[in-house]
Amino acid sequence: MERTGNTDNTIRGKVSQYVIKTIKDRLEMGEEVHEDMDLRNDLGLDSLDIIEILLQCEKEYRIREEGDERRMVKVRDIVQWVSGKAAT
Repeated sequence: MERTGNTDNTIRGKVSQYVIKTIKDRLEMGEEVHEDMDLRNDLGLDSLDIIEILLQCEKEYRIREEGDERRMVKVRDIVQWVSGKAAT
């Protein structure tokens, strides 16, 4: 189930929509992307891709702390990290 079309107006919901859109734009894919997908195995992202996605999220949500791409395994990990930092 694609979650980019949901109406979740919480910070987490908005971050989820943004992260999924960012990944889809980066991969130029119209396919389904959801939070349970593995960044490397399911989506084929490498460390540089993940770093660039994190940087884009940091800029969008004005996060001053750098994310550790090694700790990001699933799409959900990016969403949770950005949500936690954006809420502070």
